[in-house]
Amino acid sequence: MHESVPLKKPAPGPARSVLALSAIPAGLIGLILIVSAKLFEAPMGFAMDAQTATIAQALGAILLGLACINWLARDVSDRPALWAILYGNFVVQVVSFAIVARALVRGLIPTSSIGIAVFHVLLGAAFAWQMRNLRSSI
Repeated sequence: MHESVPLKKPAPGPARSVLALSAIPAGLIGLILIVSAKLFEAPMGFAMDAQTATIAQALGAILLGLACINWLARDVSDRPALWAILYGNFVVQVVSFAIVARALVRGLIPTSSIGIAVFHVLLGAAFAWQMRNLRSSI
């Protein structure tokens, strides 16, 4: 079990902002996937049968949960907890980027979807930057 090691103050402003700003698109995309997976996936050329829609809805639930975690964690003042949240988000962005990049290279999604890959790179960089800042504030 990790011992609680408080920060000198609540989550630094940039970390708070990154967590809050990442929560918004995750929550919106999650809700759209839950309510209407077809609406969201159609522009990327996915054939949306009932099975694929169910998988997309499950992904929507995960994104909605991540959005809640990030939104509620924006005021975390416990260093190990903040590190875990930032690191988990970084992993999500790196793996998501790899999946999207692979799909783009294989032609599984249209090249117009490159913005999704860029989005994951930007968020991953933001989380990495916040982890670096947190580590250097020790």
